[in-house]
Amino acid sequence: MEKTSIDDGMLIPSDEDQEGSVSAAYNSVDIINKSEDDEEVSRNVEHIRIMMGIDWFFKKLTVKQKKELKEIIK
Repeated sequence: MEKTSIDDGMLIPSDEDQEGSVSAAYNSVDIINKSEDDEEVSRNVEHIRIMMGIDWFFKKLTVKQKKELKEIIK
């Protein structure tokens, strides 16, 4: 099991946990695309917005993923 590391005073999750966070963001994308509930959509857009502001998360994304997620939060 990988451990969380510390970089410049910030906790950095293990690669496995980072991948789980990327997967969770895409679960939010699925909800956004399928839901008819405006409140549910707003919560999931906000989740993606928050995650995109986290340095380790943003660095973990591929160029394609960054583009897709930026499109959702604009």
